[in-house]
Amino acid sequence: MQTADLSGGEHEQSPKPLSASLELLGQVLQDSKASLSALKLLSVCKDIASNLEQENTDLHRQLGDTRLQLTTLRSVCQQQRNDLSAVTKAIAQTVNSENEVTRADVHALLEENKALRELQFPSKHMHSKSNSQD
Repeated sequence: MQTADLSGGEHEQSPKPLSASLELLGQVLQDSKASLSALKLLSVCKDIASNLEQENTDLHRQLGDTRLQLTTLRSVCQQQRNDLSAVTKAIAQTVNSENEVTRADVHALLEENKALRELQFPSKHMHSKSNSQD
């Protein structure tokens, strides 16, 4: 039921109690605080996500740099292997050549030694020759 207002308007006969309004206002305040906390948390999460994205970008760049360095290092190592192989072959060829010269020198020395023995002990060889002539 409604009663007439002195100003000519109508209003409810039993207005809401003040405590109910305060309770509703308290609930709105709590909801606002929760929303504000959620917004702060969302802002923190966005900052963390931005930092992680920047770190991810930096790590990808560092990975690319590391891959390039590794490729360069592999190339340098391969070149050093090739150089070492060439030096090893050259050393082997030199050693083989020197061995051939040494063998020839040893052979010549053995022949010279044999000739010197024949000169030093001619009677032994002559005796052998004279016995074979008889």
